[in-house]
Amino acid sequence: MRFLIRLCLLGVALFEVGCANLKEVRDYAGKASQLTAYRELTQRWAETYQRERPYLFDNDLLLARSENDGRKEAVKDLLKIHDTVSLYFAVMGKLAGDDTFSLKVNLDALTRQIKVSELTDLEKKQVEAYGKLAGIVSSTILSGYQQQEIARYIGHGNDPVQAMLAGMRQVLKVYLGTLRNEEGRFGYLLLFKRETPQDRILAALAGAEQARLVERADETRKKLIAVDLAIVKIAQGHQELYNSRHDLGNRELMEQLESLVKELNSLNDLLDTVRG
Repeated sequence: MRFLIRLCLLGVALFEVGCANLKEVRDYAGKASQLTAYRELTQRWAETYQRERPYLFDNDLLLARSENDGRKEAVKDLLKIHDTVSLYFAVMGKLAGDDTFSLKVNLDALTRQIKVSELTDLEKKQVEAYGKLAGIVSSTILSGYQQQEIARYIGHGNDPVQAMLAGMRQVLKVYLGTLRNEEGRFGYLLLFKRETPQDRILAALAGAEQARLVERADETRKKLIAVDLAIVKIAQGHQELYNSRHDLGNRELMEQLESLVKELNSLNDLLDTVRG
């Protein structure tokens, strides 16, 4: 019984040291790792030539082919950047997980070693209490270790991840510029003459197609802007984590992350409604 009392006191003492609830960190990391719209926009950019090919002629066609070759080569690295950033945040979420540093298997083994005994008057409730207290102690000890590991992870990762996120924003500007050029080429559809009934029919069809393409481009522009803002929010959240990495449980940080997650959810909802 003394052992159980000492174990209980140890659990209380360790609990008072401070165990941060890392739910907000997990939620933030989860949202940051799921920026799938960036990957979609990268793929769309890589397929620009296929969309604009019908409206290109002569020198414009030759230039577009050359640009297409460059995009095919560049897209490989651009997707790697996205995948690496996503993996970074996925690992952060795993580090902040409830069971990342779990000793459940060992605790189960410990529990099985303690049995109800008439000789020692140990009853079932003592056996169950032992398992619960062992869980409290281990999770509390490891929570401090968990926070140290996350702090180390964020400390090492802040500079490179901020550089990568800034690079992703720069690439979005390139996508936007390519989109503007693509829209300009749709203008050929408005050059049909209307001298004969056949011309007027062709002009009407071309005008409808031009309107469709412009609408699609507008949707893509909205998606580009939303993804850019999401990256800004992700970068902001990581900087806040870096600044508070030695005190991950502070209320102000948790409130900031919670607010950022809500903003990222709103942006994701917007992205889900935009075709692009």
